[in-house]
Amino acid sequence: MVDRRDDYIRPRGYYDNKGNLLNVGFDVINGIPAQFADLAKYAIFSKTSNQSIPDTANTEVVWEAKTSYNSEDFCGIESGTGKIKVLQKGIYDICVRFRYNGNVTGVRYLNLNSISVLSIPSVGTVSTYISASAFLELAANETVSIIATQTSGGDLDLLSSGTIARIRRVTKL
Repeated sequence: MVDRRDDYIRPRGYYDNKGNLLNVGFDVINGIPAQFADLAKYAIFSKTSNQSIPDTANTEVVWEAKTSYNSEDFCGIESGTGKIKVLQKGIYDICVRFRYNGNVTGVRYLNLNSISVLSIPSVGTVSTYISASAFLELAANETVSIIATQTSGGDLDLLSSGTIARIRRVTKL
């Protein structure tokens, strides 16, 4: 069963006021078992302090805080590394945003699990924002690699205000 809205087909289910699918109302979607998790469950990872990114060095982002929404229970921060770690095998929707301190020189990079690599030239003395998102199939206890790189000619801070990651499980596997 599907309904047609806005000229696209979407599964019958429960949606929030922005059109986001919260959960499905039947057992199979396009031949795929409906193992869909409650899409309203997600986590936001953030930094509580700025992180210095050396010039031209690939630097793993260290996440320091996690906020769970709607009883999220499928991810955490790996002790010792500060990486995001998923606890259950599944497909995950991951969105990351960096806020680099202002600097007029060079390029800023964001690398999400080596598949979503973005770069943006410096925008001057104001902060530079860069974001990426990806759907990743991850095994239980696998970590997500989120790397910052920049070429300003010196160390440059990744600012705690404005640097976040959001993870939502799309389906269990």
